[in-house]
Amino acid sequence: MKLEKTAYFVVAMVAALALYSCANIGRPEGGPRDLVPPVYVNSNPVPNQLNYKGEKVEIEFNEYIQLKDHMKKVVVSPAQKNMPIIRGLGRKVTVELRDTLLPNTTYCIDFADCIQDNNEGNPIDGFSIAFSTGDTIDSLQVSGMMLRARDLEPMQSVIVGLQENLADSAFSKLPLSRIARTNEYGQFTIRNLKPGRYHVFGLNDMDGNYTYSRSEDMAFFGDVVVPSSYQRETTDTIFKFNGEIDTIQPGVHTVFTPNDIFLAMFNEEYRSIYMKKNERVDEGKLHILFSGAVDSLPSLRVLKPTPSRSDWYRLQRTAENDSLFYWLTDSNMIKSDTILVEARYLRTDSLDNLTFTTDTLKFNMRHSKMKKNKKDGDDGKKDDKKKDKKKKKKGGLLGPAVSVGDGEPTVKPSNEGDEGEGEEKPKPKSRFDSIPPISVAFSSGVDYGKPLPVTFGTPIDSINQAGVHLYQKDDTLWNAVECAVKLERVDTVDIMAYKINYPFEAGKQYRVEIDSMTVFDCFGNMNKSEKVDFAIPSLEEYSNLYLKVNVQDSAFVELLNGSDKVVDTATVVQGTAAFENIKPGTYYARLVIDANGNGKWDTGNYAQHRQPEDVFYYPKRFNLKKNWDVEQNWNIYEFAVDKQKPSEIKKNKPKSETKNGQKRSGEDDGEEDEDGENWGVSGLGNDRNTSGFNGNRQMGGRQGMTRITR
Repeated sequence: MKLEKTAYFVVAMVAALALYSCANIGRPEGGPRDLVPPVYVNSNPVPNQLNYKGEKVEIEFNEYIQLKDHMKKVVVSPAQKNMPIIRGLGRKVTVELRDTLLPNTTYCIDFADCIQDNNEGNPIDGFSIAFSTGDTIDSLQVSGMMLRARDLEPMQSVIVGLQENLADSAFSKLPLSRIARTNEYGQFTIRNLKPGRYHVFGLNDMDGNYTYSRSEDMAFFGDVVVPSSYQRETTDTIFKFNGEIDTIQPGVHTVFTPNDIFLAMFNEEYRSIYMKKNERVDEGKLHILFSGAVDSLPSLRVLKPTPSRSDWYRLQRTAENDSLFYWLTDSNMIKSDTILVEARYLRTDSLDNLTFTTDTLKFNMRHSKMKKNKKDGDDGKKDDKKKDKKKKKKGGLLGPAVSVGDGEPTVKPSNEGDEGEGEEKPKPKSRFDSIPPISVAFSSGVDYGKPLPVTFGTPIDSINQAGVHLYQKDDTLWNAVECAVKLERVDTVDIMAYKINYPFEAGKQYRVEIDSMTVFDCFGNMNKSEKVDFAIPSLEEYSNLYLKVNVQDSAFVELLNGSDKVVDTATVVQGTAAFENIKPGTYYARLVIDANGNGKWDTGNYAQHRQPEDVFYYPKRFNLKKNWDVEQNWNIYEFAVDKQKPSEIKKNKPKSETKNGQKRSGEDDGEEDEDGENWGVSGLGNDRNTSGFNGNRQMGGRQGMTRITR
């Protein structure tokens, strides 16, 4: 009996637990994340259809799709004058061609990666469809990559095109014959080409006419390209979406060449030169702004008022002479409300040539509350009537309106009463009504081997160097240095930047004193007594970096910070670029082949068939610490040009490099070095003409990339 009760109890407990588990609703797992892009199902026309006469292309996929940036990414080749109407609805993409189709012509619609699934946004990379209006279809193709020449950034969604007309002028006069766009890696494939000889161009086509204008970014391949193809036996590796190998099987593929075209995009830095603006900044300063760099300064002649002195200004300018500030030193001009100046300067004419032109420039005093709509020559009656109306208005929460000078009426608080209503307040005093001391600013810190920067607030006319003193601290005493020191200009451009150049010793403290009445500016103002103390860090606070590079040509290395900005430059001397006494931190390095030996990177010139100067990145970062000396060998040809720039400072990073935390199939994993630094340097090569990118995107292997310099 007891056994039966026990069995009954166990059965009841099991039933209760089963009933509870059935009633307890859990959250469904949902399965693995979708990583599969949409799959092509059908289309009209079908791929490579002949004798197509329609004007609309419809493509169907196996799931709901969406279009991403299709207005920017989709291109139709040959290029269309009227942009096609592209729609994505449900599982279908439609393209309405608004240009009349040419007879016996192969058309290719390249969607790049704009077609994505609707849920996860998985794109179909490099999807295209082709058809012919004639009896045959062209099937050749060329591939390559385009990077920005100055910093090796991938050029994304930029036009790449072929030109059948081999004349140099065709690029700027005729639309490109066949076009495609680069993907997020800067890679491109131009499909459905007929046999022939072509020039290859890259173009940041700002005006959308598929021709080059000198202000646009461009790239050109130095050789004539002849598309061809051949069959090759290959071993295909099929990957799973998690990156694991699925199957390996032999196959035969068509190889299209060339598939290693390298384009370096640059801007010729051409600007149509004209005067953008002339204004009077304040009573003592005029500003002239040009649209671009000019070689010569404008010639000025004052028409009104008559200057009382010939040296009526001091010029503050940029190195490119595109922004000019004229500090007035003539009292007649400073006091005058209007200044008329005849200016003779260079301007680009209708034939795109720089020629001299002469204009009369008007510089008016800008009062702080001057009527914005008041025109030159207006008698001001309308403004007076408006002011009278506003004067009559009284009461209100803030009280009556009060007119101030020639400007807009202001509001007077009600608790001030109505006394003085309508009275004009005096104009604010000019900075010329009193004589303030000259503004002097010293640098907050001085590094070993560098001068002490000193900046003045106004142009300086004279300095009595006997009033400049330098002291060095020994124990508790300040002793004057033995040699004389002086304030001198940093360069010929910045008229307010000075320096005290002295061999400051590391680990020492210094004091600079400037006596009063030592410095006089262009207005006759003088300085008051100035004093500043500063210390030079000890050598143990710095690092030294020596890069041994395998270049025979003239070259220099730029030391970069984490924003890819230049912090220091060193010339390569006998195979070594030396950076001494630099602050500890994280740095990167970029080498420039200085072909003309002028010490700076030079852009290209299409008319002269000159490519921009070559640039190489060291593919690792340097973590420099205090009191470290680092020597590093650098073979600039060891890594592919598209695999050199460290990803940490790369700005045009591919969005599809990682997707939902999963690495795309076939991608290489970076290898961490002993300092935890990530090397993304797959695709090794033994010379400069090697690349890590897949030159022919239809194949599984990695191809080489040719970099041609002319």
